[in-house]
Amino acid sequence: MEAGEFAYPRPKGERPEAGLTVFVHPRFAAQLDRVPPLVLHQLVAVNYGDFVSPDDAETFGASVLGIPRDASYHARCELADELAETGAIYDRARSSAVRLTPTSS
Repeated sequence: MEAGEFAYPRPKGERPEAGLTVFVHPRFAAQLDRVPPLVLHQLVAVNYGDFVSPDDAETFGASVLGIPRDASYHARCELADELAETGAIYDRARSSAVRLTPTSS
């Protein structure tokens, strides 16, 4: 994760069929109820790449959560601000993020 990131997707292999793992900032490991807006925002970019805008990601996340778009946006902003205010900046080289991935074989 880069400084200020709260989540990022990483492919499990070269082919899309291999799936992906979404890594979420360790600060949210014990706050899983706060994670969906972060992960949903990432999934839009994974599925649509450069064709999608931040507005599209906010609309998608809000639709899945069944909340107004502004509420989804403000929820993510609140989480990002919390990271910035507490100085909880993730260092990819020194720590591991929380893996949110199915454990199927």
